[in-house]
Amino acid sequence: MLRAIVVMLAVMACVKVGTQVYFYRSATNDIIVDTYRAAAIAACARHGMQGPLRVPAAAWSQPASVQLTIGKRDLDVYLWQVNHRLWNARFRHPFLVITADAETAHIYCEYDIVRAFAAVHRL
Repeated sequence: MLRAIVVMLAVMACVKVGTQVYFYRSATNDIIVDTYRAAAIAACARHGMQGPLRVPAAAWSQPASVQLTIGKRDLDVYLWQVNHRLWNARFRHPFLVITADAETAHIYCEYDIVRAFAAVHRL
């Protein structure tokens, strides 16, 4: 009987910690996206018109999706290369990945929040 009570308390503690972590990450994600969304859309619109893709600024006004990612996965830096100059960009910097509107959904923009720099790419 005592073993069942201990197991039940352990399960309840795990559920409590899990829900706290989930709500914290969800709230943090929403806050970061809401805070930097306007700046990211403006930077993507500005950079998209200058680049080779020539995406009109109106395509970024109602983006199809805005997602927060940590680290830029396409950089060729490994976890153990901590002295590499791009290590922070690969593993620590937050990025907003914005997909343009439905007509140009094959074009996305990565906005580096730390450096305030946008790069427009095609899928």
